[in-house]
Amino acid sequence: MKKFLIVSLALFFTVAIFLFVGWFLLQKYPGLTRKDAGKFDNASSGSTFSKFIAEQPYVFDIDVGSYPGDKILNIGAEEFYEIQSSRETSALLDKTYKFYLVAAIEDRNNGLVTLYEEGTDSKRRVFKCSGDRVFAMKNRNFSFISSGFDFMETLSVGDRVYTKCLNSDCTTLGPDCIIVKEIE
Repeated sequence: MKKFLIVSLALFFTVAIFLFVGWFLLQKYPGLTRKDAGKFDNASSGSTFSKFIAEQPYVFDIDVGSYPGDKILNIGAEEFYEIQSSRETSALLDKTYKFYLVAAIEDRNNGLVTLYEEGTDSKRRVFKCSGDRVFAMKNRNFSFISSGFDFMETLSVGDRVYTKCLNSDCTTLGPDCIIVKEIE
């Protein structure tokens, strides 16, 4: 009987301590009782990750996996594929677009990137992309991946890029910004 009484008292005091701690926490942090506990009061104060996920759609491609954007051809993609689609116009591809390899991303906010062009040294250039002319494709058959994503946020070192020159020395590039993902 003594054992039972000791165990009962120990259990009673343990529960009492937990109840007191719970009551104290609820007094100090009343938000713990709300249904929206842990959520932000102001939608603009969400984390960078939650904003990125909420605002940016993704597509799935068998070769590249999840990729930002939509599976819809935009104006830039339509024009590129129109040039690329026939023998007569595909010769214009190298005259219309410049082709670069991304060597380094210097400043994503300002579009500053170091690019390598075959036969020349690496040079720092600035991208000024237009959202309706940004898309991604695979190097194999120029298969479309997606459009409607932030070019500078998506760009990676090692990507290849088709673009146009916005000035005579090609230090500023755009408005067409096409990421070519290397598929082995």
